[in-house]
Amino acid sequence: MNSGHSSIEVYVHLVWSTKDRQPFITDKIRNALYSVIHQETQKKGFQVLALGGIEDHIHLLVQCPANCDLSNLTHAVKGSSSHFANHFCEVQCCFAWQPGYGARSVSPNAIHAVIEYIANQENHHHSGNTKPDWEPKLDQGHSEADS
Repeated sequence: MNSGHSSIEVYVHLVWSTKDRQPFITDKIRNALYSVIHQETQKKGFQVLALGGIEDHIHLLVQCPANCDLSNLTHAVKGSSSHFANHFCEVQCCFAWQPGYGARSVSPNAIHAVIEYIANQENHHHSGNTKPDWEPKLDQGHSEADS
């Protein structure tokens, strides 16, 4: 390998929820909210591989850049998306995310399974077929990342 080039293959599955698990992510705002999250993630230098969720939480699978800063990424994404929801969407009350987030590294061999899991969030949750390792329990004020 040429010493001037780096090869980074780090994948992370992020999950965070709405404040008090309120069903803020309605069909009415979902696509616009996801678009803001996608754009902000790319601005931070991460490649979005999958983005999805249900009414009360988000899953985001990213490929990390060499200067990977997950805390900075989630802070920026959560801030810009809640600002967008409150100022440009017709939400019933004040849209907010809970503090913290969950983050899990993903093996390159598992990427396609995680992408499929994220794409089928509604089916998994409505059928009770969720994967506990991919659905961290995020209580208000505490997250997997805070541990």
